[in-house]
Amino acid sequence: MAPCSFSARMNLLRSPSIRLFLCWLALSAILPAQQYVFHAYRQADGLKNLAVKALTRDREGFLWVATENGVYRFIGSDFKQFGREQGILELNIEDVVADSTGTVWVGTSENLYRWDGRRFLPAGRDPIHIMGPQRIAIEDARHLLVVDKDRIYRMEHDQNGRMLSYLPVFTDRFVEAHPNLGQIHNVNVVNKRTSGSRVWIGCGKELCTWLDGVIDKPGQSRDGAVTEWGADKGLPADSWESVILDHAGTLWTAGRKHVAVLPAGAAH
Repeated sequence: MAPCSFSARMNLLRSPSIRLFLCWLALSAILPAQQYVFHAYRQADGLKNLAVKALTRDREGFLWVATENGVYRFIGSDFKQFGREQGILELNIEDVVADSTGTVWVGTSENLYRWDGRRFLPAGRDPIHIMGPQRIAIEDARHLLVVDKDRIYRMEHDQNGRMLSYLPVFTDRFVEAHPNLGQIHNVNVVNKRTSGSRVWIGCGKELCTWLDGVIDKPGQSRDGAVTEWGADKGLPADSWESVILDHAGTLWTAGRKHVAVLPAGAAH
């Protein structure tokens, strides 16, 4: 069965105010109807840099914040900065994610680090380059998906976060046949209760997706495992940066110039 098109009503909306409204609409579909009072944290609260690139929450409930001047952990009343003294050699933090084992992963343009409970350590023997936000995704308790420069890799690690293997998901031959897979700039893992995980990646000016588990071994690809979503399926050319799934099963994606929506059940 051929994949359905992204909704033409949504994918050509360019206004930033409309995009903001649509993001609010998507969140309102996910969260129950409640009234919230927001509190803005600033430098007086220990957050010394307000250029925030990514957020994550670890197993203990702590909030981690990636900024252009280090990574911060919110400890309930204020923020604690983690930097060179804790093992991260670079100031500009591009991404941060936390997995179910309690390991926090921090990416910079020069390396990927893991938190061992006391300090940050390089994730591998060789540098891993994280060139922007949303380039690290939790696949499961033992695997990370990592966009290293322009290619996507699967990292296998033990329960303490120590790397066991680090291999490309797509072979060079497969990338030659699908050039967009050599221009990857983000990765998102979307979990569905009924159909498992689906991996969405920004590839060139399109979105690419595959069902997690269809490509069952790192470095081995199967024809037909990857679907490329572009103009022929109703998705305009853009740098697609994020993907979320609401409780109704509708997929929302945001690019630099567009917001697009894929109805529930269409990505089969």
